Amino acid sequence: MSLALQDHATAESVQKRPWQGPSYNVDKGPWQSIIGRMWYGPLSYQDFTSSENPLDTTLSARMAEKSAAASSLAERRGPLNVVIIGGSIASLMVAFLLKKKGHNITILEQSTTSVREGTAAGVGLALHVRTFFEDELGIDGNALGILHKGFEVLDQNLNVKAFIPKPTRVTSWDCAYYQLRAKFDGLKSSYVKDAEMIVTKGTAIYEVGKKVLKVEPEGNGMATVVEDIATGKSQRYYSDIIIAADGANSSIRRQLNPNLAREEPGYVLWRGTVRTGDLPSDTRAAFENRALVWAGTYTYAITYTIPGDDGSLEPGHGHINFVWYTWPTHSSADDILTDTTGHRHRSTVPKGKLRPEIWKAQVEIAKNVLPTKLYELVCLIETPFVTKVTSMCAPKAAYFDNKVFLIGDALTQAQPNNGQGANLAAFAAKGLAEAIGKVGDPAPVASKKGQASPFVDAGKIAKWERTVLATNEVVRVDSVAFGSRYLHTRFWTFWRYLRVWLFRWWYKKLLCRME
Repeated sequence: MSLALQDHATAESVQKRPWQGPSYNVDKGPWQSIIGRMWYGPLSYQDFTSSENPLDTTLSARMAEKSAAASSLAERRGPLNVVIIGGSIASLMVAFLLKKKGHNITILEQSTTSVREGTAAGVGLALHVRTFFEDELGIDGNALGILHKGFEVLDQNLNVKAFIPKPTRVTSWDCAYYQLRAKFDGLKSSYVKDAEMIVTKGTAIYEVGKKVLKVEPEGNGMATVVEDIATGKSQRYYSDIIIAADGANSSIRRQLNPNLAREEPGYVLWRGTVRTGDLPSDTRAAFENRALVWAGTYTYAITYTIPGDDGSLEPGHGHINFVWYTWPTHSSADDILTDTTGHRHRSTVPKGKLRPEIWKAQVEIAKNVLPTKLYELVCLIETPFVTKVTSMCAPKAAYFDNKVFLIGDALTQAQPNNGQGANLAAFAAKGLAEAIGKVGDPAPVASKKGQASPFVDAGKIAKWERTVLATNEVVRVDSVAFGSRYLHTRFWTFWRYLRVWLFRWWYKKLLCRME
């Protein structure tokens, strides 16, 4: 079955840049995509072979080739109906790419409104993210985020003792989300007041208030079982394929991998933002438009400037994003993650839900641990939130005979300290869209290991899955090692960086051969 979605007009074709990023020749390895049944259309052509005359035989062969070519042109794929679970940045990126390729997209978002409160998180415009915004959406990265020329490493008096020349352009989650919505389905907001959807062959539907309960096979495709939050009624959405991008606490990942455990080093991350215009002049001068790193004894903090309200890049309108990694001391992790209503969160207590006594105790610790200027910044944070630092990577990216896929944090949750979450999501989204293909492509062909899914090419999906899993796992273990550098002893730091090297060697040697 399929979703009945409205049609949009066809836009002029947009020139594409080849998929950037690591390229691999895929050999046999331990992770194989599940292979479904083969989908061949009838190949009917007339055999014109007649006499023993060589000329007649050659002519009949040429005519047969032309007839076969004409028949194969008719065996082109039509638009797929795709349900995407989750409505955040990873979801919108893959949704836009597939919509551009002519497929019909329905996004199911649990939030009851399209107006989303920002998470006070910075989004690094690394290679794949910036390429997506510039090449696919036509948005100049310079107009989307604030450029930091490098990271300044500070001592206890906030004097610069080292400089890491790593240029980084950073935007905010809110800014990235509303720019994506404007181009995907034309959502207008204070961030994009003149929003104009990029019209493509495929259709776009973004539904809110849909809590996804599970996914299951239905006929030749898949069904997404949903609870409508407004009515409490159960609904079923039928589609050809499903893409789960429902974040770090993905319910679909738990359904598919019920025994998958998180790697939890034990420390937590305190976050919050302060408007630069609200800072005293000397404090503002110390932090605005600078990326700073301060490291203490088994703790460290990072500050950088992100766009302000409504995505403003004007001086004095931005936000200082404060990020503090430390071990819980005044309370246990479970106590810290219990919010004002008594609910215990898996990983993050969101803005506005952190218990006042928990934050008050942490501010007292900041007074004794952080440099004076950083402590003053902490005191100005109005709506802090806290995250228990964890990481995990699902063992597979494709399920149910290549009809269900994981991307973004639902596939791999790296520790946030290396700022690669959005970049991994963009990398996976681009690769998956290329592997699925566009309307008009030849029908999927059989894999050597079995039969292909009726909707995608099993060989292309296997290559995408192998590439994404290898890349994501290396980035994940690298993020763990980076955190250990400041929060663990030298022994644990050495071991975790050794693990990064081993993982790189393993994936390069046994799973992927770089082209």
